Amino acid sequence: MGTERFRDKQIKIWTTKKEKQQLEKNMRQSGYGTMGGYLRKMGLEGIIIKVDFSEIRGTFGEIYSLRTELNKIGNNIN
Repeated sequence: MGTERFRDKQIKIWTTKKEKQQLEKNMRQSGYGTMGGYLRKMGLEGIIIKVDFSEIRGTFGEIYSLRTELNKIGNNIN
């Protein structure tokens, strides 16, 4: 009769070879001995920084439109 695990739910993920190598490197640099411990810590307490570029995209769209109009004017002059 086996002992019951404290953590009894399993999660599996798929990675590329390069992603796995990066995860292993990050794990070693952080001082964790196991991938499960590292991923659990990062998943539960890690910080993700999300930058909202929506305002900048609008500005770039306006600049692109202006450039297009200037090109049309230049083509008409030529």
